[in-house]
Amino acid sequence: MRVLLVDIDDVGYDLLAAAETPTLDRLSREGHCFTRFHSSPLCSPTRARGLLGAYGSRPEIAVGTIIRRGAQYCLPLDGFVPLPRLLAEHGKSAVKVGKWHLCADEDLEHPRRAGFAHYSGVIGNPSGGSGGDNYWNFPKVIDGVQERRRQPYLTVDETDDALRFMRAHHDLVWISYHAIHKPFHQPPADLYGGSRPLESERDLILAMLEALDHELGRLLAGAQAQGYLALVVSDNGSPSEVGGGKGELSQAGVIVPAWALGPGVVPGEDPVPTDWVDLYATVADLLGVARDPSREGPDSISFAARLYGEGGPRRRYLYADRWKPNGRDPRTLPEGRLWARALRDPRWTLIQDDGSVGEKLFDRAVDPFEERDLLHSGDELSREARRAYQRLSLWLEEH
Repeated sequence: MRVLLVDIDDVGYDLLAAAETPTLDRLSREGHCFTRFHSSPLCSPTRARGLLGAYGSRPEIAVGTIIRRGAQYCLPLDGFVPLPRLLAEHGKSAVKVGKWHLCADEDLEHPRRAGFAHYSGVIGNPSGGSGGDNYWNFPKVIDGVQERRRQPYLTVDETDDALRFMRAHHDLVWISYHAIHKPFHQPPADLYGGSRPLESERDLILAMLEALDHELGRLLAGAQAQGYLALVVSDNGSPSEVGGGKGELSQAGVIVPAWALGPGVVPGEDPVPTDWVDLYATVADLLGVARDPSREGPDSISFAARLYGEGGPRRRYLYADRWKPNGRDPRTLPEGRLWARALRDPRWTLIQDDGSVGEKLFDRAVDPFEERDLLHSGDELSREARRAYQRLSLWLEEH
C-alpha cells in the first residue's frame, strides 16, 4: 500500500457547485465521499493538524492563524512527532510537494526537519515580496536549495513533481497545491475553458479551480497507474473575496470537500464526522505503522477501516478555533484578545467569542445550514437546547 495525500487550497462547496470540475465530479461518483470533513478556518493551522495529528491550541503547538512571510513563529517539531518522521522511523519514505506555510519563507529546511525525505515546492504563497512572485514566477525550494522558477505554471509544476515522486514509489507522497489561493489570475487556456471571457475576480477563481481540476486528473491517473490510494481534501472554505467562509468558524469555513479513491476503497457518501487531524492516524494505519498516541497524533482517530466499508471509531465532537498571535497559548492571552472557538456534535453547534454577538447556538436537525442562532432568536431555549449548550460549553471550558 502507498498513499497519495492531496490538499487543495481555499476550495469550498460553493465554488465546486459553480465550476466545471470533471475530475472532482468523478471523485464524488466513484470515490469515498466525506460529507462532514472538518478543518480549521485557515490553512496553516489546518496543515499543522494533519502533520502533527493534534489541535493547534495545544500549548506545545500554539498555531491559531496564518504563518506569514517573515514570521518569527515556526511550527514546533520537537514535541509531538510529525507524521513523516514517524513513518521514517518505521522504514517508510515520505515526500512533500508544494505549499508548506508552516514557517517563515526563509526557513528552507523546515519541511525536511519534519521528516520528509524530499521537499520540492514554494514555502509560502506566490504573492507579494520584492520578486513579484506569481504562478509563473516563484521561489522554488528543492531539498533546502532555493532557485527562481519562471516556467512552467505552478499548478503544473507541482503535479509534475508529485508524479515523479510516485514513479519513485515513495510510501507517502503529500502534495499541497497553492491553487486556488491568490493572486487570482487567468491560468493557461489549455487548462480550462479558455475561450470564455474572465471579467471578475470570481471568474478568475473559477478558471483557476478548473485548471486545478485538470491537473488533478493527471495526478490521479498517475496514482492509479502506480497503485496509490489517494486522499483529496480542501484546507478551508472558499476565499472571502467571493463571499466564501475562509477564516470563519461557520460551516462554510470549516466543513470542506474530501474524497478517497484507490484499490479496495468503497464508493459512496460517508456522513460520519471526520477531521483533518485524523489524517495522521489514517495514513499511519494505511501504511501499517503503529504509533504511541501520547506523542504521535494525540488527537487523531483513524478512519482507514471506513474506506473499506467497515466500522470504526466515531468522533464525538468536531472542534475548530482561531486566534492571534501564533506561538502563544491561547489560554494565556490578555483580556481583549480574541480566541474564537466552535464545537460541533452530531446535532448541535456552539460558536464562542466570534467577535460579534459572543456566542451562537444552532440546531442542525432543523437548521442544517446554521442560519438561526437560538441564543439570539428571542425565543426561550428548549430543554434539549439548554442541555446541549451546557454540555458543549463545559467541553470548551475543560479544553
